Amino acid sequence: MQSVYNCPADEGKKIIRMDGLTRNNCKAEIGIPVFIRKINSSVTDSVMIAPLEAIPPIDPRYAADALNSMPVIPKQFVMIPYFWGRLTFMVMGQSLNYLMKSEQLW
Repeated sequence: MQSVYNCPADEGKKIIRMDGLTRNNCKAEIGIPVFIRKINSSVTDSVMIAPLEAIPPIDPRYAADALNSMPVIPKQFVMIPYFWGRLTFMVMGQSLNYLMKSEQLW
């Protein structure tokens, strides 16, 4: 998970700011307390992703590079930068491990 910028007003208040994608992935609502804990992760050889909408053709190696070393969970949404914007995908791959780091796609 990546947090958004640090806000000086939040200092000492035990506040973590999240972007909308992260909030959506953990099913948290704005202003609702969440529990954060450290987890153990493992590396996987491949991850299957599916676009959420029609997308232009992209090189699978570009997607693999964009997601390299990013922690992913099945059914999670991920965004890949693409020229003027971003493309949104859902992680479809299943694994015995709860958390996977994408090292290579396809």
